[in-house]
Amino acid sequence: MAKERKTVDVWEIQGNYGMFWETLCCENTLEEAEAQLHCYDKNEWQYEHRIKHHRIPKERYARGDF
Repeated sequence: MAKERKTVDVWEIQGNYGMFWETLCCENTLEEAEAQLHCYDKNEWQYEHRIKHHRIPKERYARGDF
């Protein structure tokens, strides 16, 4: 019997515009995050972008507090 997960996976796309990494958007799947990363890299080629993985508790995710 499988145990129910207490967390939700979220992938953040972050950009570095000179001083620090800031979150640009969040996606629910890695494939969607990679597609967004590709768009940011294509359109903002002069800046660095990355994907950061987080596990958010379901209660916080439901409230949108992440």
